[in-house]
Amino acid sequence: MVGRSLRVAVVGCGPAGLYATEHLLEQRRVAVEIDLYERLRTPWGLVRSGVAPDHPEKRLVIDRHFVFLLRDPRVRYLGNVAVGTHVSHAELTSWYDVVLYASGATGDARLDLPGEDLPGCWSAREFVGYYNGHCDRRRPDGLATARVHSPSPTARTSFMSSLLPPCSRR
Repeated sequence: MVGRSLRVAVVGCGPAGLYATEHLLEQRRVAVEIDLYERLRTPWGLVRSGVAPDHPEKRLVIDRHFVFLLRDPRVRYLGNVAVGTHVSHAELTSWYDVVLYASGATGDARLDLPGEDLPGCWSAREFVGYYNGHCDRRRPDGLATARVHSPSPTARTSFMSSLLPPCSRR
């Protein structure tokens, strides 16, 4: 590999950003230098804040895989840096040959389901973020008084995750 290294900025240090980093490091056609930008102080994205605590096996990818990427001398981690606040897209494109965005969702998708706006109805992103202690999430409104078992014989509850039953035991 002769010449200058390809300078790459990866915005987002969750699974998508880290797997992209891994693929860039594995290729041998061109030398790379990668800067990982993360809005939060800590890396790992959804692996840290989107996996229920009762599924620790899903988080093993951090210690068994992702940590080694950050130890590679071709990779720098720049945490607590928000693109659009601390650094602009224009600045990134002037500093790097490639800017790869691998950031997560900042909002919830509306499903337009009946009752979606009722008290005690939360998005998975909102609830799981709170449950895992994500720094951007506060207790969803009404959680302290929420009931899993409704006294109404016509009420229906759908669980699309194993997350809510452990919460109901608290």
